[in-house]
Amino acid sequence: MFFKFFLVFFTSVESSPHIVALQDIPLWRNCPPVFRNYKCFFPPATDSYKPRVATYVHERLLSVISIISLFFERGDLMAVNFHSREGLLILLII
Repeated sequence: MFFKFFLVFFTSVESSPHIVALQDIPLWRNCPPVFRNYKCFFPPATDSYKPRVATYVHERLLSVISIISLFFERGDLMAVNFHSREGLLILLII
């Protein structure tokens, strides 16, 4: 059910969101779901933990900004820096 909801959300919204941050994501082979037109950033799985958060960024946004993902030694926390030519746009911590 969770996956169906987000599949509809990512594909049917007229004005697709540029950034989507999710917690408690479903995993398949220790990876979150993939959605067309979005790049997914998530903490790597280890023996100690599995990723529980992910950030999806629309391809249109990727063409005008740079992204640096920061991962900590846990699967439920990550940070994402978004940079433009003018400098830091936003620091997102989930």
